[in-house]
Amino acid sequence: MKFIKDYCADIRGNTATMMALSIIPLALGAGAAVDFSTYNDAKSVVQAATDAAALAGAKSTSLSSAALQTLVDEYVAANSISGSVDSIVSITPTRDAVTGKFTLSVDAKMKTNFMFLAGVSEMDVKGYAEVETGASTLELVLVLDNTGSMNANGRLPALQAAAKKLIRTIMATRASGADVSIGVVPFAEYVNVGMGNRSETWINVPADTTTPYSYCSNTYPSATSSNCRVEPYTDVVDGVTINGTHTVCDWDYGTPVEQCYSGETTVAWQGCVGSRDSGNDVQIGSIGHRYDGVMNVNCPQPIQTLSTSQTTLESKIDSMVGNGNTYIAPGLLWGWNMLDDGKPLEGAKSKGWMTANKGTKAIVLMTDGDNTKSPTYPMHEGTDVAMADAKTAELCDQIKGDDIVVYTVALEVVNPTSLNMLRTCATSPANAFNANDPTLLSAAFDAIGESLTSLRLVK
Repeated sequence: MKFIKDYCADIRGNTATMMALSIIPLALGAGAAVDFSTYNDAKSVVQAATDAAALAGAKSTSLSSAALQTLVDEYVAANSISGSVDSIVSITPTRDAVTGKFTLSVDAKMKTNFMFLAGVSEMDVKGYAEVETGASTLELVLVLDNTGSMNANGRLPALQAAAKKLIRTIMATRASGADVSIGVVPFAEYVNVGMGNRSETWINVPADTTTPYSYCSNTYPSATSSNCRVEPYTDVVDGVTINGTHTVCDWDYGTPVEQCYSGETTVAWQGCVGSRDSGNDVQIGSIGHRYDGVMNVNCPQPIQTLSTSQTTLESKIDSMVGNGNTYIAPGLLWGWNMLDDGKPLEGAKSKGWMTANKGTKAIVLMTDGDNTKSPTYPMHEGTDVAMADAKTAELCDQIKGDDIVVYTVALEVVNPTSLNMLRTCATSPANAFNANDPTLLSAAFDAIGESLTSLRLVK
């Protein structure tokens, strides 16, 4: 019996010793869990501060290295990082002059509350962020309404100011290494591809002709006016009602005098192109189907192919003049042509290159009204609005299917059918803008610029 009592006493002593020894690792494990929970909270705070400071630093492209360092230091400090860590070892901003990528590294230390028992007195808390522009490689084409109705209500000057501001916004990204270029396609019922393309293989332009003429008509050299007064008038230009005033007089024409004239009539090409046959008029490429130059018609200023010159682009915008009627499809077609790396225009980067380099191709379509003209092949003398709308919608779908981002801006457009066509044409509802007044054009173009150049965190 004594043996059994002694044995039991020995067991009780061993158990107490083992329990006492196990308390230390159990306590250390519980303490480590607390330290790691505190570390995760600190990591979240440091990363949030790093992200905020990186976005601020990426936007500040003109700062010196010293000023940039001060800026990111202040942003990190302002995001309450000091309450989560015990010390900041380093804050390191870096801007890649080639790619424009901005990176920021933050290295901080946090003291442990329990793990020091195991020899770990502090833990590293790091933050890292990379910022890229919305499109480090961007090819953008502005497809802009240059019809006669743009002369109403200050529309054209408002468009010119908004477009030039957008150009400056995009071109400013080149300072941080962005590879950007912009083209301009002014359109009315025709597009002007430029006289320099007359001999290209993708276009068919008849020879200019000169025909003599002679005729006689009455003139009134002794005509006199009286009772001149200013009267209001209403006119419809390209489907848009324009109100104004003009001077009206009562005339006494007097005795007519016959005057005879002679000279030459010239039929000449001014750079305007019409539509290829139906089906091909909503396609690019297929150079076997050449574009037809149309003779003796009015069309806007020549297109400006993709350029990196802000001066050249702004000059093109300044030269725009409102004249003619609306057929949107040709403007879209030549905007698409401009973004394609093949004929007829070439000069753009290939889709494969853009994909590999995370580039963006985009079109901004701006118009102030409904389609009023339709194709009669190659001319655009028809008035079939439904046909013109269908061609426009088909081109929008084709362009978006070619991985091109489409923005649309409607200016004082009230026709629900036209508004819906433009909304549907845009890549997304967020890309469709409706400016009810010319003064709102600037806000629409500003939003497009922000979308195309916005900074994004990639890590």
